[in-house]
Amino acid sequence: QDTLAANEILKLFLLFIALALDGYANAVSALAGSAWSARHQGEFQECVRVLTVWAVLTALALTVLFGAGGTVLLSWLTDLPQVFAIAQQYLWWIVAMPLISMWCFILDGIFIGTTETRYMRNNMIIAVLAIFLPVWWFSRSYGNHGLWLSMLCFFASRGVGLGWVFYRRYWAIDWSVADGVYSLVSKTQCESKQD
Repeated sequence: QDTLAANEILKLFLLFIALALDGYANAVSALAGSAWSARHQGEFQECVRVLTVWAVLTALALTVLFGAGGTVLLSWLTDLPQVFAIAQQYLWWIVAMPLISMWCFILDGIFIGTTETRYMRNNMIIAVLAIFLPVWWFSRSYGNHGLWLSMLCFFASRGVGLGWVFYRRYWAIDWSVADGVYSLVSKTQCESKQD
């Protein structure tokens, strides 16, 4: 019960991290989505670049906050010595969380803005079934540390998976060439139907 109570406190920190970083996800969703629909590749890349830098800086600030002041924050949230002591043992997982998890927040925003959420769905399924559950299963001997390890690996795998799709789908191609190929294919299909 004390471990469960400690986890609930740490989950508040995790929620705070998610809300802080999700602001950048909402911003990149609107701005990058607008650039994507207008086929402005330079604007799209600049938007992603700027917001990613700000997200990294925010993640660094959160890392410092929880690293330097996490113990104080814990003392504000519980006056039970045993719960406080247990939460302290797992606090460093929260310290590691912002810089690991920020990538999937930013990338979620990009895929939402471009309305290509199927990549998010597929990535989530793979991350849960291939990463979270196996890591949790094989780290059960580590107790609660194993649970937090599986959560950290889950966020990391989502960031890596979405990053790979993002690079191939949006960054590594010339949109004008891709659009030209698409237009040529569409024109050919239309002409074949008319014939």
